[in-house]
Amino acid sequence: MEFFRNIFLFLFLVIYGVLSEIQLPANVIVGDVIARHSRSNLKNITFLGSNGNHHHALKYVNKIKKPFILILFDAHSDAKPYQKEIQCGNWVNFAIKENPNIEKVILIGVSKGMQFEDATVWNNYDLMKNGKLLLLPAKKCISYFKDTDVPFALKGLYSSYEFDNIGKFFGHPGYYITWNDYKTSLFAIRYSLYLSIDLDVLKDVKTPYGSGLLSTDDLLEVIKELKKNNKIIGVDICGTDDKSSDIAVKKIINILCSSRIYATN
Repeated sequence: MEFFRNIFLFLFLVIYGVLSEIQLPANVIVGDVIARHSRSNLKNITFLGSNGNHHHALKYVNKIKKPFILILFDAHSDAKPYQKEIQCGNWVNFAIKENPNIEKVILIGVSKGMQFEDATVWNNYDLMKNGKLLLLPAKKCISYFKDTDVPFALKGLYSSYEFDNIGKFFGHPGYYITWNDYKTSLFAIRYSLYLSIDLDVLKDVKTPYGSGLLSTDDLLEVIKELKKNNKIIGVDICGTDDKSSDIAVKKIINILCSSRIYATN
C-alpha cells in the first residue's frame, strides 16, 4: 500500500507542478474554444494565472531569439525603476535588460501611476527617454517629469506640453505633458510581436490589482489591428483570478486563433 501511495503522491506532484507552471484559468471554460482550433495555434498561448505572476512572462519572452516588439496590455507599466529583485511590477525592466532582441516595449492601455509626479515613481523614465518603452495610455492624462527638455522619443505620444518655469527658477527643471490616448497614438507597425496581456487593463474584469479603463471590445479591436500586418509569435495572459474574466478570455482566444500564431524560435 505504501508503494502505491508513493506512486500516487509522485504523480500528484508532477501534475501539480505542470498546472502551477501553466496555470490555466480555473474559472474559464475554454474547451469549446480550443476544440475549434488546431493545437499549433494554441501552443504559444500561456496562461500565467494571477496578475501577481506577470513577471513569469519573462521566462517565455527570453526564449525568443530574433528581433521582436513586446506589446504589453496592462493598467500598469510593470516598469517601476530602481528595484533589484524582479517582481510583477518591474519585470519589463529586466526583459529589456536581459533580452537584446527586444526592439522596444509598447504598453497599451496604461491607466495607473500616470498622474503628475506618480509617472516617475511607477514608470522607468530612462527607458522612455531612449525609446525602449512607449506608453499609450487608455485615456488622456497629464504626467510630470523632471528634465530640461521633452525627449524626442516621446514625440507623437502627447498632444501638448508645458515647462515648469517655477521649478526651473529654483534649479529643478521639469515639464508637464498631456498624453494622447492609445487610439490617437497607436501607429502602424510591421514586425514580429509578442503579446503580454494583463486583464487588469480591462474595466469589465475584476482582479486583485484592480480594473483598468479599456473595454474588452477595445482590447479585441487593437489585437485585430495588430494582426493585420504583424506576426504574433507568442502570447501570455494573466489576471484570470475572477469569474468576470471568462467572457474576455474566450473572446481573446477566438481572436488570436483565427489565424496562425508563429513559433517563437
